[in-house]
Parts: sequence; structure tokens; C-alpha cells
Amino acid sequence: MDNGESNKNGDGGSHDIKSGGRRSRQSHSANRHWIISPLWIGIALEGLVIAGLAIWGALLDQENQSHYTREKTLAETINDGKKELEGIRWEFNEFKNQRDQTCFPNLLPLKFDQVVEINKEYVKSGIFMVVGTKDKRELEYKIVLRNNKQANVTPRVEIVFFNTLGNQVGVSKIGYDKEGNPGNEVLTGGEVRSFDGVLDLTNVGQPEYVMIKIKDAKEAK
Repeated sequence: MDNGESNKNGDGGSHDIKSGGRRSRQSHSANRHWIISPLWIGIALEGLVIAGLAIWGALLDQENQSHYTREKTLAETINDGKKELEGIRWEFNEFKNQRDQTCFPNLLPLKFDQVVEINKEYVKSGIFMVVGTKDKRELEYKIVLRNNKQANVTPRVEIVFFNTLGNQVGVSKIGYDKEGNPGNEVLTGGEVRSFDGVLDLTNVGQPEYVMIKIKDAKEAK
């Protein structure tokens, strides 16, 4: 009786031990499951971040490429426009030169702020500058005379200015007094001298051409 009970109790004890062992393994498995799950979640999140960065980088690269393409296209368009404008300017200058030679053969195109070679008898060159404000414009000029002869010369020069249509807009004189009478200035042999003058442009606009008229002493009187 006691042995039987002991056996029963022994069996029961063994059963309890085995049950306890299974519960222990199940508990370890559960703990291992809760430890591994956050690791996989972290790996998944890291993968999502990397994928997001890759997508963002690709979009940024695509945007940069699109921006570069637009800049390149704009630069090519500007260059084409400059070339076309240069061609139009060249054609206009050619037309203007032909017109000047045909319609205004005795007129010199004015080039401002630089020396304009004249070389007509004793008139060597001139410099022309537009000065003043938008309400009051003036044309300042300096004419250089050079007497290459040994004999003295009495300068008599008329400087006539014309607009782009060939209409006279002003005239200045060298060798004349304020009343327009011939003066007594003499340019000796080999002498070089400059003469300054001012032309009011307020009501006439900016001239585009100049004509140099040289008169001898008899013609000037």
C-alpha cells in the first residue's frame, strides 16, 4: 500500500518534473521570441530609412539633371539669340554704310569719345563728346588743325552737324568771331593747334554725321 502510494507519488513527481520542464522550455521560447522581434523591427526600419534615402537621392539627382538641362537649353537659346542679333546688327551697319556713301557722300559718321580722322587740308582730326543731363544736352568738340605748309594759313572752317535723316541740326565755326565775321587768326607753317566748341542739343537731338567745310580767305569775306 505504501509502495503503491509511493509509486503513484513517484509517478506524480516525475510527471510534475516533466511538466515543469516543458513550461520552462516554453517560457524560454517565449522570451527568445520577444528578444528577436525588436531586432527584426530595427532591421526593417533601417531598411526603410536606407530605401527612403535612396529614393530621395534619386529624385534629387533627377531634379538636378532637369535643372542642368533647363540651364543648358536656356544658354543655347541665349547664344543663338546673340548670334542672330549680331547678324542683324552687321546687316544694319552694312545698309547704313551703303546709304551713307550713296546719300551722304560728304558726311562723316560721328564716333563719340574717340578720335575721328578727318585729314582734309589743314584739318587733321576731331574728338566729339555728348555731355550734360537728360534735360540739357550739349556736344563738346575739339578740332585739331595742322599746317603742313611753310606758308601761313588763315583758318576758315565750318563744322556742320546732321541727324540720322541727313537734316542739319547745328553748325560751328573756326576762324570767325562771335558775330560770324572772319577773324585774323593765323596758323603758321608747321604749327599744330586745337580749337574747342560747344553745340546745344536740347531742341535738336543728337547728331549722327558731321561735314567739314574749309573756305579760303577770299571765300570767307
